This record gives sequence, C-alpha cells and structure tokens, in this order.
Amino acid sequence: MKGRIDVLEELFRTRPLAASATMIWGETILHLCVKHNQLDALKFLLDNMDDPQFLNAEDDYGMTITQLAVAEVNAFNANGFMALDTLAQSKRDKKDWEIGELL
Repeated sequence: MKGRIDVLEELFRTRPLAASATMIWGETILHLCVKHNQLDALKFLLDNMDDPQFLNAEDDYGMTITQLAVAEVNAFNANGFMALDTLAQSKRDKKDWEIGELL
C-alpha cells in the first residue's frame, strides 16, 4: 500500500463499488489504510464514501479501524485481543515498532 491518491481517485471514479470489497480476514480498504499508515488515502475514502456501517466494519477478528488506530489502547476485539496484541502479531516495519513502544 503506497498511498497513491491519484490511483485511488481513478479507481474510485471508475469502480466505486471496489472500495467496499473486503479482503482476506474481512479487512476493508479502510483497515488497510490504518494498518499501513496511509492517512491521506483514509481521508479521501472517508470524504467520498457514504456508508456509516462501512466505517464501523469489523474484520474477522472483530477489529474496527478505530481499534486499529488505537483510540482505546485497552479495547478488546471479539477474540479477546487488545491493540498491542494485534500489533505484536503483525509487525511489518519500523513504524509498527514505534507504535508498540508508545503503547
């Protein structure tokens, strides 16, 4: 996920329903934006999507984008994991380690 807003705009213009698709483990494009620190892409999608339920969608682990963004550090998902537990399972780059240190 590179945060290419120009590509995202074109995809959204030509295939708007593609933004509502879910990926493996029930993740939405919003989950991916949060996981990969793509704030500009997230803002674009939130500004252009008109589906409040999509904003609060849970992945297969019960995680919403709010939980992924660590709005509540001690919030539990449907599997009893907190944000730090989830982060420990998916560390990918230096930013993930920095988030873990902050938690």
